[in-house]
This record gives sequence, C-alpha cells and structure tokens, in this order.
Amino acid sequence: MSFNDANDILTTFCLLRSFPALQELEIRANKKDQAVVGDVNYGLDNNQNCLLTKLRLVKITGISGVGAELDVIRFLLSSSPVLKKMIVAPATVNECSRRLIWKCF
Repeated sequence: MSFNDANDILTTFCLLRSFPALQELEIRANKKDQAVVGDVNYGLDNNQNCLLTKLRLVKITGISGVGAELDVIRFLLSSSPVLKKMIVAPATVNECSRRLIWKCF
C-alpha cells in the first residue's frame, strides 16, 4: 500500500469495509519518493461505518512516520474493539536514507 497515494488508501478502506470478519491484517508500506502534502480527508474520521469487530492482529511494516501512516494506525486502533496486538515496524535505515537523498536532488 502506498501511503502517499490517496487512491491506495481509499481502496484499502473499501476492502476493509467489505471484510468485517477480518481477523488478521498485514500492510506493507510501498515506498515512493514523494509524501502527501497537506491535509487529505480519507474519511478516516468517521469509523462508525467501518468497525472491524473481529480484527485481533495488525502488522504494518516499512513506515516512515508520514501523517497518512499515522492516520491509518489511529483509525485501525479506534475501529478495532477486540484488537490484541499491533506490530508497527519502521522502514530500514537504507530505505529512509535513499528517500531523503532523492528529495535533495
């Protein structure tokens, strides 16, 4: 999933709404060179339409801390009442440094 692409985020949440009995979720952040700039409303502020009442485990890897990533994490935490474990792993140092070098040029 690209947290830098509004369409990727909206598609992911459309899929989540289609599987309310989902018990485990793994998201791998797709690295792109540009981050979303400014506020983008993904509809994450209204989680009543998408309660994930069976979701117990979430694993998110490759994040770099951009706002959209944190919004998705916040949404998953607030819409998953039986969540037992969430694993959040950052991008590796090499992935982050490549992205920073690319932005400098």
